[in-house]
Amino acid sequence: MPIVFVIIALVVVSAPTVVAAPNGTKTQIPYTTFQTGGEYQPEHDIKTDAVIVYADLADRIKGWADNGYYIQTMYGFRTGPDYIKDHADEVQTAKGGGLHTCGPGSYYMVPTESRIKAAVQYFTNAINNGAQAICPEEPEFFTFTGYSQSFKDAWQKYYNEPWQDQESSIEARWKSDRLKSEMQYKMVKSIVDAAAAQKSDVRRMVACHSAVTYAYWNIIYPHYQCMTLPNLQEIIGQVWTGTARSANKYEGKTEERTFETAFLEYSSLANLVRGTDKRMWFLMDPLEDNQDRSMEDYHSNYEKTIVACLLFPEVDSYEVLPWPNRIYGRIPGEFATQISSIINALQDMHNQKTAQYDMGTRGIATFVADSMAWQRGNPHGSNFDCFWGLTLPLIYKGIPIQVAQLERVGDKGYLSPYKVLLLSYEIMKPMNPQINQAIADWVKDGGVLVVLGGEDAYNDLPEWWKERGFASPTQDLMSRLSVSKTGKGRVIRIKESPAVFASSAKDADRLREIVQDACKAASLAYRENPRLGIRRGDYVAIRVFDGEKNLAGRYVDLLNPRISVAKDPVIPADKCALYKDVTKLMAGDPKLLYTSSKVENLTQQAGTIRMKLSGPQDTRGVVRLYAPPAALPLSIEVDGKTASGNAQTESEWVEQEGDTALISFDNKPKSIELIIKWRN
Repeated sequence: MPIVFVIIALVVVSAPTVVAAPNGTKTQIPYTTFQTGGEYQPEHDIKTDAVIVYADLADRIKGWADNGYYIQTMYGFRTGPDYIKDHADEVQTAKGGGLHTCGPGSYYMVPTESRIKAAVQYFTNAINNGAQAICPEEPEFFTFTGYSQSFKDAWQKYYNEPWQDQESSIEARWKSDRLKSEMQYKMVKSIVDAAAAQKSDVRRMVACHSAVTYAYWNIIYPHYQCMTLPNLQEIIGQVWTGTARSANKYEGKTEERTFETAFLEYSSLANLVRGTDKRMWFLMDPLEDNQDRSMEDYHSNYEKTIVACLLFPEVDSYEVLPWPNRIYGRIPGEFATQISSIINALQDMHNQKTAQYDMGTRGIATFVADSMAWQRGNPHGSNFDCFWGLTLPLIYKGIPIQVAQLERVGDKGYLSPYKVLLLSYEIMKPMNPQINQAIADWVKDGGVLVVLGGEDAYNDLPEWWKERGFASPTQDLMSRLSVSKTGKGRVIRIKESPAVFASSAKDADRLREIVQDACKAASLAYRENPRLGIRRGDYVAIRVFDGEKNLAGRYVDLLNPRISVAKDPVIPADKCALYKDVTKLMAGDPKLLYTSSKVENLTQQAGTIRMKLSGPQDTRGVVRLYAPPAALPLSIEVDGKTASGNAQTESEWVEQEGDTALISFDNKPKSIELIIKWRN
């Protein structure tokens, strides 16, 4: 069966921004980057547009800039033992007095004034030393911490009252985690405001995990609040195997679901900034922080996150990997070649202007909110199965439920892509009544809202709904959605907790039945699909759940280190695939189909192809060439050396496969010249 993509949408890509390089020249805005703490090394010269340098040092910055990289400088919210010798009271502290670390010597800190001052000075140094962008990373405050003297002092100052143990009551928990959120916001704001004042054309970024992971992991960070900062321009959404493999519940089974969780994480990040002037980057990682997994495990889960991130065509900028020092030299050579092939595809995504979806019903969403993380700790942590129960039953049937940001429902046009909303206030709370009114207005305009559960301990907070005389924010919302007020839309009220829909296969089916009824009410065709797939221009990314998927045509397999060309490939169940369509290129003279190396220069003319290619030292580069039998034998020259054979007999560098040839060679960061000649 030929591939059929059911909905066609035009991807609108903003015009590239021109930014200043350190030497005063102009460069196009970067679309790929990676993160390193080290100085320039040819083994780590992976040929992205930018590099995130985890240092403010002039020689470190200059070393990467001199090798053609746009410089983004990163700073972590953690610090080492030297700082805490005199600032032990600023370490995030657990109830028993334990100092919270991310491994030996890396301390999670309270965002005190002295920490803010240190961060601002760090970025001041970095900008003076040539950084073109600044990026504070992982502003994280944990629900179980909040017992240091610095935090107790912050409570007294913020609330003008004595500190309370956050585990003593629901209100103390809410106030504690809300303050943690406010402190993280203040630190990010101080950093980006100072950078903008110092040099207005420096790009201001922040790197953070998704709201899905942070709330699930009991970590506080105000995604929405920070996103609204006028001086914050870009966000790196940190999703990778280490976050996406977190075990969650579906059909009563708690286990790893890397692709499905990654999809939901990437969705929450894409929808955080959708329709704003903020730029989102997606992260992925070929390995992950845990160094004890098998190489097969890393490889498989890396591919799942790659495919998941590509299902969001509104994002075309990528941090392709962190920490090359823990990747290169450890992974097999073929894996390194595959990573380079994928980096080239990611680099090319901003050139792909259209998207076609191979998915089930689109136009359905649920929500995350900053307040999700404020009700996860003792004395009454909310049940995160509420989130999995509303999402995974649909994802596994190929229905791409979106994860929208609750605080943005009042933004003009924000809810317009959706016909059906699934909403529960059990694991989050709307921070003001305007949110409920915006949802009610959306329903009156024709939307179908499914309101689920809503009974939880945090309803007893002395918040705005109590001031309005309601027992809960759900009750306030329902009062705005009485039958006489729903207008063109409809409300479906399900009083069960959404957590129940994660508890069994039968309950997952019930959730799908509810959504099917909602779609019918919204005049939206409900359709399940055995896969989630997309075609972005020439690229096809697919995750198959059931059955198999046939593609019609000729495709370069980008998950194959040999970048082999497949004819009418078949993707089996429970597999991911990433292809580039080269059907139109498979005719005429020999031509370049794909390469794992960066193409510095390419000329194709009668009888000859000349390429300058570059890549990280100590990795193998590959070129896949269309080479019809009529053009054989090929003459291959690599940096002035001629292959010892020809493409028909297999040589040192060349292998013939049908009407294509694979040319392989050792990469060089400063490029090699490849000359291919054939019988014309």
